[in-house]
Amino acid sequence: MATDSGSSSTVDFVAEVKRRAEVKVAEYYQLLHEQRRTELRLESIKKYIGHLNNFLAGEDEQPVILKEIPKGSPVGKPGNRAKDFPLRKPEFEGMTLDEIIKTILDKSPNEIYHGDVIAYKIYEIQSKSDLIKVRRSLVSTLRRGAKKGLWEFVPRNKYKGKVVVEQGRLVRT
Repeated sequence: MATDSGSSSTVDFVAEVKRRAEVKVAEYYQLLHEQRRTELRLESIKKYIGHLNNFLAGEDEQPVILKEIPKGSPVGKPGNRAKDFPLRKPEFEGMTLDEIIKTILDKSPNEIYHGDVIAYKIYEIQSKSDLIKVRRSLVSTLRRGAKKGLWEFVPRNKYKGKVVVEQGRLVRT
């Protein structure tokens, strides 16, 4: 009895999709477990810092201040748009998009960056559709920043850090 090759490949495809879904479910539960462990550890460290600060107060010393991470753009959360917006890279935690772009462009003030290259530096882009989602917001911010003088616009959707010549020396702004 001959088997239909189209039917066989459909079965293989469905099996592969199911296998991938099971792998992702396992990964999801592993990450939840790691998150819970991290939360417990953070609370423990916070309490320990509190005890150390009590001791310091008893010695008339200034306490150690524990700064909270701003809620604006936490790592692991989508960008400021839709739920499926790509994640920002961890090094840009708590920074505004203007600050992130300025940081990238100021690192290499003579380098010219296309908007898409900047997108890949900021976000964890996995596909063309991720790039398209990011592009509209990013291009708008890049143009606005260039108008404000935060960085320079170069034709063809390219940008570079702003460098000012001040009495014979280059100064980053």
